[in-house]
Amino acid sequence: MLLADGARAAPAAGRGAFARDAVEHRGQPGLRDHARRRPLDGQLLDWTQSLPKPKAVLIVSAHWEHAPRSLSAPAAHTPLVYDFAGFHPRYHRVRYDTPDASALARRVAAMMPHDEPVHQHPSRGLDHGAWLPLMAMFPLADIPVLQLSMPTHNTARLLELGTRLAPPCARKEPSSSAPGS
Repeated sequence: MLLADGARAAPAAGRGAFARDAVEHRGQPGLRDHARRRPLDGQLLDWTQSLPKPKAVLIVSAHWEHAPRSLSAPAAHTPLVYDFAGFHPRYHRVRYDTPDASALARRVAAMMPHDEPVHQHPSRGLDHGAWLPLMAMFPLADIPVLQLSMPTHNTARLLELGTRLAPPCARKEPSSSAPGS
């Protein structure tokens, strides 16, 4: 799930929340076809360019299942996690140098219940479930990005997390779907 700050409605007074959309990275073929644009990459880029540019992006991905809730490293130029095998070594050198996301990390932590704090991983990078679609959607890597671990498989708890992160206007309506979702 992609949660983009500022991509839809203005944030609520004070804390604000995120517009949300589901984005699929289509697995490892994205790595094989990195040198040539795939049709889905073009669709994702066209879709994101049709929206206002987000101020920040938070990704909740099943590629990182970890309890308690955890956030990836917020520092600029966060490293990537190359959590795949069997591909040409060049794919282990791909970079996606995003700006500092410390403000986003503080905001996400403030949205969580006080009895369930968010663990900060100062060195955990973005895994391919995050950086593959980001490279297609925001190729300039000029938007702060964080990844939030999926803390449970409990559907009710995950829906509560999504509701907590959703903007007030999106809580009553289903989110729009991105290409490929």
